[in-house]
Amino acid sequence: MKPTKSRFFCREAQRSKMLFESQKKAENFMQYNNKEILNESGYAPVRSYHCIACDGWHLTSRREELDLPSKTELVLEAYKEVTDEKDKAKELRANGRQEKEAPSANALEGLRKKIELIRRSLKNKGSKTIIIKLIEGASRSLKDLEVTGQLKKSKGELEVHLGRLESRAMLLPDDEEAGIQTQIRVIERLFDNESNRILIRNLIYEALRTLRNMDGAMLQQDSKKALEKKLKNLALRCDHLRNNTSG
Repeated sequence: MKPTKSRFFCREAQRSKMLFESQKKAENFMQYNNKEILNESGYAPVRSYHCIACDGWHLTSRREELDLPSKTELVLEAYKEVTDEKDKAKELRANGRQEKEAPSANALEGLRKKIELIRRSLKNKGSKTIIIKLIEGASRSLKDLEVTGQLKKSKGELEVHLGRLESRAMLLPDDEEAGIQTQIRVIERLFDNESNRILIRNLIYEALRTLRNMDGAMLQQDSKKALEKKLKNLALRCDHLRNNTSG
């Protein structure tokens, strides 16, 4: 009787075939059962081969045909070709999109640098007027810039960042107020250094005259009153210094 072994349907051969888990087991089976198989069926296996579809070893009576791909190998090769074509097309689309978006990307990078300049100016307590103008210019440029794809996200992030900087800029003192505050700091340093009293008094009255000549459009009334009070206190301090010197 023809020797038998568990058979499995092979998708490669499209029929049931004996399946071995290793080449050694396939070769041993063929060696010890070859004659009996030949007597029973009129043909005998001459070699074993690995089947990709079954992930195991089969026996066959056909001589080995070198360089002849199996059906499974042909399918895998065809699948690889299709996948490679899709990847190539995807890469070409990506390259085309990047080339199209390059001008917008460069413009965004320029705005990012301008926003960084604004941030540094805020940190250094720069001129409120100049900072506000820079913010307004950057906002207009961002609004007019048309972007697509991932650049939309970058544009949105810059808009949010710029909005936060604008909120901080509004808290800066007006330029006129900042000028008076600078004069006050100079006067206080002169007091600390025990400088000439007449020089200090002249600086105080000069700052007061400048402050009183400012209208409401230049300086908020509350800020004006606070600065005037501070200067008057410095004037009293200066008079106190004179009295002590006279005594």
